[in-house]
Amino acid sequence: DAFIEAHVTPVAPQVAGRVAQLFVKDNQAVKPGDVLLQIDPRDYQAKLDQQRANLTAAQSRLQQAGAQFTADQARVGQEKANVVAAEAQAKQAEADYKRYQAVGDLGVSASQLDLAGTQARSAAAEVDAARNKELAAEAQASLDQASIQTAAAEVQRSEAAVRQAQLDLSYTQVKAPEAGYVTHRTVEAGAYVQPGQALLAIVPRHVW
Repeated sequence: DAFIEAHVTPVAPQVAGRVAQLFVKDNQAVKPGDVLLQIDPRDYQAKLDQQRANLTAAQSRLQQAGAQFTADQARVGQEKANVVAAEAQAKQAEADYKRYQAVGDLGVSASQLDLAGTQARSAAAEVDAARNKELAAEAQASLDQASIQTAAAEVQRSEAAVRQAQLDLSYTQVKAPEAGYVTHRTVEAGAYVQPGQALLAIVPRHVW
């Protein structure tokens, strides 16, 4: 009687699926990286395509959020300019009204004084309205920044999902981890396999 010992390396899949092709048989010599079997890749390819589409959509939303922020920043600048202009008009109207009041009835009519007072009050109201518009524009710009952060996070998640889908697709090819001979093969083409399921083993060329 004789005994032979060797380091036996079990081979198991990392993804589930039906075995589409089996490329080896018992006692066949293989090299590291040789494809031992192919799990049906169609579901994993479809998932990768979907994740890539999701990434494209997420990138588009990020670009849109950035463009909207740029536009609303420009709006904030415009509203600030409108406030400055409204304040200048209000200051001028208030000065005119005070000047008319100082002149009194001898220099201006009552109707002119009333008109100047109305214009001063209207100009002050325009300042308030312009300031409210400026605040609204600044609030919208802040919301845009939050949208950019959300969209950027979504892009990162989608990129991670694409990388995982690419990895899963690569796992549909079960490859030899080292050189040796195929043994203990328990899988046939058409079988449905699960992650971690022992399919075969690799026995190295050197035994003792």
